[in-house]
Amino acid sequence: MLATVRNPKMWKTLTGRRIFVFSRKLHSLKTIEIPNLYLDEMIWRNLDKWSNKTATVCAETNRSYTYQELYNKSNSIASFLHKFGMVKDDTVAIMLPNIPEYPIVFLGAVQAGVQVTPLNPSFTPGEISKQLLQTNSKMVFCTNEKYITVLKTLQSAKLYVPIVTINTQNDTSPPNDSIDFDDIAQTSPSNFQQRNGWTP
Repeated sequence: MLATVRNPKMWKTLTGRRIFVFSRKLHSLKTIEIPNLYLDEMIWRNLDKWSNKTATVCAETNRSYTYQELYNKSNSIASFLHKFGMVKDDTVAIMLPNIPEYPIVFLGAVQAGVQVTPLNPSFTPGEISKQLLQTNSKMVFCTNEKYITVLKTLQSAKLYVPIVTINTQNDTSPPNDSIDFDDIAQTSPSNFQQRNGWTP
């Protein structure tokens, strides 16, 4: 190591050789074609092969969804967001832990053509408020347990944003002023495919 530092020519030789070996390896890689698809189209394009396979599982409660259920519920969320009046530049905040409903909400928002801002469930009310204000979020998805935190944060920031709650514990009912995720996810979306008339 000391010899390399003291002798600049040797350092250049070693560096050049490493670059040559590395670039030779890169040139031997095959070309990969990336399809020009939306994220949700990429995920759902082989749905017929995997429709009855498990897509997501909760390790704590054993709640699980198949790919077909994930697809149907995501379409329901997309349809709900569209009916709610969400358009291209609108943002939905997702404040969820690692639960099976997270990809449902995320993919539903993507299918509706809206932006997503993820909120860490361990954020303080100040951090939540700052992110909601910066992103101009029009709706928040959270668990029943985080509802009070989100509600108080919205009230203190003078934000009037609907809250959709997800029941992760079977023994709790949704808060009175919230929108129940299960009610949305169980409605028939009639195969929502619209992207609100925009292309990225």
